[in-house]
Amino acid sequence: MDKLIRQYLSKFKCAVIIDINEYMNIAFNLKNEEIKYILLDTNWRLLVNHKMVLTKSSLNEIQDLKKHINGLKVKRITISRFSDLTIELEQGVVLQIIADSMKYENWVINQDIICLPGGELTHSLFKEPKTV
Repeated sequence: MDKLIRQYLSKFKCAVIIDINEYMNIAFNLKNEEIKYILLDTNWRLLVNHKMVLTKSSLNEIQDLKKHINGLKVKRITISRFSDLTIELEQGVVLQIIADSMKYENWVINQDIICLPGGELTHSLFKEPKTV
């Protein structure tokens, strides 16, 4: 994984999930009070203590997902070599977003990192120029 992406994802450590809407945008409040969003456009599964409790296809109401993740802090966010996004939360909760779409974006982090169709990653993260 690209170093800039890894640094960017580290900003989410200790962020709190404050909401998720019907369009599958998860809102995170970062430590510096900045709000970031992750859009889930593809299949996902929610695990609690290593047990799958919810999937995109089994979701009846957004409240079912909210009750499991709202208010929880992020422990870590990672991207696998296959571009699956894993959000590890406190209390043994893990949200895995599976990059399986060949037609649509799989997931988007605040328009900063996008998992394109086929799992290719693109980002708009640039290093700050060094001042002399």
